[in-house]
Amino acid sequence: GFLGGIRDLIMTTDRLDLYEDNLTIVATLLFPQEASFLYAFSVDVENSFILKGRASIFIKGGHHS
Repeated sequence: GFLGGIRDLIMTTDRLDLYEDNLTIVATLLFPQEASFLYAFSVDVENSFILKGRASIFIKGGHHS
């Protein structure tokens, strides 16, 4: 698959490599289709979000398992 686009991106930082603590990445499937998926995602550090948004993922050939 490949990234088709990102929407509604909110960032509270310019760089992710500035954080020494572990990053928590969460992705939630919002809308599955035959050849694409829409996810909400977030990246948190120390229980505070540093970025969040929605991502469209497309599957080459339109088939997924």
